[in-house]
Amino acid sequence: MGIKGVFTSLLVMAVSLLFYVGMALPETRIVLANDRPQISSLKVVRRLLISPKIWVYGLLISGVNGILFSYYAETSFILIDHFKLTAVQYG
Repeated sequence: MGIKGVFTSLLVMAVSLLFYVGMALPETRIVLANDRPQISSLKVVRRLLISPKIWVYGLLISGVNGILFSYYAETSFILIDHFKLTAVQYG
């Protein structure tokens, strides 16, 4: 199978999956306007803001990202200054 065959297969799978999702999942099916439940965005935001689980997960994710980006920012200086790598060796 050549490169065209791979992309053709991927295209067929993507179109098939899109068709399946459009027909099978209830949230993607076309619903009459009067059958659709009315959802208030303000109520959803309020529930998110008062939920302790959301706050814990948000703090965990922000903490991990803070540590990770600090590592990214400092690693080049540590490797070049402390371990005496040249810019080419570091790159």
